Amino acid sequence: MNRLLEKPVTDSGEKGELSTCGFFPLQPPSDTTTSCRLISGREKVQLQVAIRAYADSDYPAVAEILDKAKLVDPERDNRECLARKIEKDPGSIFVATNSEGRVIGTVFTVSDGWAAFIFRLAVHPDVRGKSDGQSGKSMGVILMEAAEARLRAQGARDVGITVNEEYVSLKTWYEQQGYKPTGVYRFLWKTL
Repeated sequence: MNRLLEKPVTDSGEKGELSTCGFFPLQPPSDTTTSCRLISGREKVQLQVAIRAYADSDYPAVAEILDKAKLVDPERDNRECLARKIEKDPGSIFVATNSEGRVIGTVFTVSDGWAAFIFRLAVHPDVRGKSDGQSGKSMGVILMEAAEARLRAQGARDVGITVNEEYVSLKTWYEQQGYKPTGVYRFLWKTL
């Protein structure tokens, strides 16, 4: 069951109105649709975008988007692992869909009351880099704001994100979103 905030959460963390491409509840509902006019070069496209919680049926599209973004980790991004994630924390994986219901982006959140993280922010290449004609927000920014609003609603005061050192332009993009480098660390994993 989705728990919605009575009103959207603003960038300052207070309840209120967001921009034209944003209504981000505590858990993304299945029926939240926002109209964004995306622009790529001279081409103008009206795109209906729905931000909602991930469902198991979204797995093939999410896996494809993560693969195209070179973010897939077969040991942690398989169908079974994502099912466990949403079972333990419903709404912790968002998907963005177009008017035909096609998944065009995804983002994962993790929060335990001590730390909050955003993982696997990825947008399908067909819409990557395109901006909303009114607010200038890209699909990546829209998904980032959705993830940040959910974490803020869960009580997070700050958020971390990991970026592959080789993806210089992606690091620059995150810095433009207000993220600051904190050092050079390498994640190490062990199967338990």
